[in-house]
Parts: sequence; C-alpha cells; structure tokens
Amino acid sequence: MISVRQVDHSNNLYKPFTDIVIGISDGLIIPFAIITGLAVIAPNNELIVQGGFIVVTVGAIILGLGGYFAAKGRHESFAQKTTEEEEKLKKEELEKTVQLFKQLDLGKDMQEQAAVVIENDSIEWKAYLKEHLPELEITDTSQLPKTAFIIGLSYAFGGLIPLLPFIYLDEKKEAFTISCIITVIALLVFGYIKSKVNKEPLLWGTFRLMILGIVAAGAAFAVAQIFTR
Repeated sequence: MISVRQVDHSNNLYKPFTDIVIGISDGLIIPFAIITGLAVIAPNNELIVQGGFIVVTVGAIILGLGGYFAAKGRHESFAQKTTEEEEKLKKEELEKTVQLFKQLDLGKDMQEQAAVVIENDSIEWKAYLKEHLPELEITDTSQLPKTAFIIGLSYAFGGLIPLLPFIYLDEKKEAFTISCIITVIALLVFGYIKSKVNKEPLLWGTFRLMILGIVAAGAAFAVAQIFTR
C-alpha cells in the first residue's frame, strides 16, 4: 500500500510573486504598444495620459478576471485529477486485498480493517499529489480573488511605467523618448525575473520579453503612422 506519512506542503503554498511578475510583464508590453500609437496620433501629452489611463484600467480589470478564471480552471482540473487518482488507488488496493484474503481465507472483519487502512492511504495519496504537482499554484479557492487582484494591480503598475514620462513632462517628443528607454530597461529587468521564476534559460528569457515589447510598440507605431497620413 502507498504510505505517505510525512507530507511537506511548503512547496504547495500560494506564491503571489509569480502573479506579480505575470501582471507587470503584460502591463509593460500592452500599454507600451498602445501608448506608442497614441504618441503618434495624439496632439499633446494630456490626451496620451487620458488614453493611457483608460488602457491601463481596462487592461488591469480584464487581466485580473482572466487570472481568476485561469486559476479556477487549474483548481478544478486538479480536483478532478486528484479524485480520479484516488479512486484508481482505492480500486487497485481493494482488488489486491480481496485476492489476498481469498488466498488466506480470512473473514470480513479483516476486510473491513483493510478498507479503513486503504481509505487513510488514499487521503495521504491526495496530499502527496498536491505536493508533487508544481504547475498548480492555488489549491484553495479562497485564494482565487487574491490572485485576480494581484495580477490586475501588477498589470496597472507595469502599465504606468511607459506612461509616467507623459505625466511629468510637457514636451511630447522628449516624453516619448524617455518612455521608450525606461520601458525597454524594465522589460529587460522583468524578463530576467520572469525567466528566473519560470526556470527558463536566462539569456533567452531576458531578451524575449524586451523583443516582444519592441515588436508590439513598433507595430503600433507603424499602424498609427498610416492613420496620420
């Protein structure tokens, strides 16, 4: 029988840092691209800031809800998988026990005692599965609103980075230049952090986020140029 007597749940605790990194990464790329387009079309920084705040706010709400339902889906999938594994374990152990008792010609009392042991082991098996499924970040549904809030707030924080120069500077061209510089630096920094968190190759993970941000901003810039002609 499977026996997991010492189960350490420390690896299965909800870690909000992962959601923070996800939120900021998306918050850097999407608003940066849209703000770049606004910088081409809008005549002044005030309109860019207004449009930027709308983009950041709406994006934070959408991404937060997306994070909530994604985490809920992972939780439900895990619960189903755990139930299936538990039932499979019970069936296999019960069949083995019945066969053994038939060979030993033991009575129902021994069978009932074995059923209790199997039930206890299946509970421990469920705990074992929870510990050894690292892709599941949340096993407690009470944490779902928390992850939605953290992702949404982190997205908003990331989205404010490319917007800040337009808030504090009057000259649009200067604000746009500084916005590009600080956003690219932030993309590099959070690309590195994200690759560390996801245990990806550091060099590729670091530059991939920056490349995505630059490509998205370049595409927005090109489209905006078409509309200004």
